[in-house]
Amino acid sequence: MNKIFNFFNEFITKNIEKVKLVNRLITLICIALIFQTFRGSSISLNWNIIYLYTVMIILIGYLCQSITWSLIIEEKIKKLRIESWFLSLVGKYLPLKLGVPLIRASEDFQDKNVDTKKYFFSVLKEVLLQVISGTGVVLIYLFSQYFDIQYLITVAIYCFIIFFIYKKFKSKNILIFLTSTFSYIFLIIAINLLLETLDYSFALDIALAYIGVSIISLLFVGSPAGIGIREYLLILFFKDQVNFINIDFLQIAILLRLIFITTDLLGFLIFKIKRITGS
Repeated sequence: MNKIFNFFNEFITKNIEKVKLVNRLITLICIALIFQTFRGSSISLNWNIIYLYTVMIILIGYLCQSITWSLIIEEKIKKLRIESWFLSLVGKYLPLKLGVPLIRASEDFQDKNVDTKKYFFSVLKEVLLQVISGTGVVLIYLFSQYFDIQYLITVAIYCFIIFFIYKKFKSKNILIFLTSTFSYIFLIIAINLLLETLDYSFALDIALAYIGVSIISLLFVGSPAGIGIREYLLILFFKDQVNFINIDFLQIAILLRLIFITTDLLGFLIFKIKRITGS
């Protein structure tokens, strides 16, 4: 195994310009796939300012997740690692999600030589943290529902406890878990705000369910960005539930998909322009 990683280290170091070229090619393919997804959408939307607010809040959640990545790979918050995370957003639309590690790796190798073995396992650690932290905020919601406590209060206490543990033991892993948790909280806030503004009933329930199916879709590596899997699971989850029978979950699923595609593309463009201009 070490021989394989050593080979990749040597190969990338000697062929950095070719790696950059492959990076650009993968990015163009991913952007083409994103626009194909847009064209394949059957929903027609009227402009609403809430879409912009939703995208902005999701971007804050993405920033938290990019900080998580920086802490994992660099053990500190570093601007270049945050940039490479955002630049890899379009990579998730490549089959098998291969674009994410490929784009991120090529961007990181431009700044410094990164141990590919460490890099590989760091990506796996990031995904595992997403699953654990995302599951945590969903379980906290179920806890609040069971004991009839407001979710905002419960999740605030949950985050305070995590922060207290971090301050007590100064553990980098606890800080990483906290930033990953915050990313999901911002996603829930964004989805809940969107659905409430559009007058959907049970907005928070739907938002948490969407986060839940998003976590499950991470396990389906063959589906680019979980397209199809996430939407199907959301509809299946609420199927035949009497309280939700009048809600069009297909429309919600497609709307949220378009919102997240827009956010991914915007996040990529912001940091791509930033890197090109050097600002």
